[in-house]
Amino acid sequence: MKNYSFKKSLKNRKQRDTYFKQLTMKFMSFNLLKRIEHSNTINTLFNHTVGIIMKKGKKTKAQKQLENAFLYIKQKTNTNPHFIFSKAIEKTSPLIKLISTKKGSKSIKIPVPLNEYQQHRKAIIWILEASNKRHNRNFSERLAQELIAVVDGTSSVFQRKEQLHKLALVRNFSNLTIINFKLDK
Repeated sequence: MKNYSFKKSLKNRKQRDTYFKQLTMKFMSFNLLKRIEHSNTINTLFNHTVGIIMKKGKKTKAQKQLENAFLYIKQKTNTNPHFIFSKAIEKTSPLIKLISTKKGSKSIKIPVPLNEYQQHRKAIIWILEASNKRHNRNFSERLAQELIAVVDGTSSVFQRKEQLHKLALVRNFSNLTIINFKLDK
């Protein structure tokens, strides 16, 4: 019978210390994800994101991917991944969307406000699309890198949000001029 001691497998004290630090980090991160001590908004955002990531009804796979992304964020930034996740979604949530309507023979786009659920959904979809453009094979790492980039302010998602809001402002003013022109006549 073999004696499995740390003296044989891990030769010096430095290796043992780093091994135990890695183990405790994984254990603490796992407990961080499993415990429900955060507000309901973070839990609903987590569940909402899992629902969007999910493909062909494989919810547990989507949950594991998101949890792995949170572990990656925890390792890279040493901060609470739920905080970074909620901050990223809050920063990228658009306030409006454009819908097409017909005014006479013209088709015009009118800005319409989004409710909170729709804002979060659009932000999550944009973040997922931007993460798919990254050059990494692992989905969890791509998602984590994109969330970190959003919090840092270097993501391409901000350009999409700005573009949508600028277009809405332009459309809103042009629609007002068309309506005012018709009222004057």
